[in-house]
Amino acid sequence: EEIEKVDYGIHVHRILQAFHTGLPNLPGPWREQLDDGTRAQAEELLRRISEQVFARDLRRRFLARGWLHRWEQCIPAYLDWELSRAADWKVEATELKKERVYREGDTQIALTGRIDRLDRGRDGYAMIDYKTGAVPARDPVLRGEKIQLPFYALLLEQDNIASAAFLALEDDAVKEKTALDGETLAMLRSAIRERLLLLK
Repeated sequence: EEIEKVDYGIHVHRILQAFHTGLPNLPGPWREQLDDGTRAQAEELLRRISEQVFARDLRRRFLARGWLHRWEQCIPAYLDWELSRAADWKVEATELKKERVYREGDTQIALTGRIDRLDRGRDGYAMIDYKTGAVPARDPVLRGEKIQLPFYALLLEQDNIASAAFLALEDDAVKEKTALDGETLAMLRSAIRERLLLLK
């Protein structure tokens, strides 16, 4: 079977996890300060990780080379974004698996999930969710119809979550989309918590 878009997304998540926090049997993580002087080395590391993550598919699936090329086209834009972000935020965790229990009276709910990336800065924490496909629009998120970002906020014990956003990883562009500030996120998190407890 040929590699599909879901496989591509899984590979990109693994590449970024290996780059930022490390994975067994893959190069990385990047431990230097990222700046104009070290950017070339960071790009080389990302490319080496990418080759290894795609290696099995490259041996077995003809179209895998096209998916790898698509990601490699995105690497410079990703490093541009990372360079601009590094002044205020530091990666705290990647692929963070969390479970949290909420109780209200006799009602109890257990939530589980995995947060793609958690950064720490002067103002608290920021959540990033990588997207290699469609990104939820802002209005459905604000209306509580798309609950991924506030749901992830519910998983965290920290209350000082300053922001959350989807990071669109497109062919040659990387952009934050549907960004939520801390106040908006807190409001949505509270509303979705009440809804989940009520529906239980």
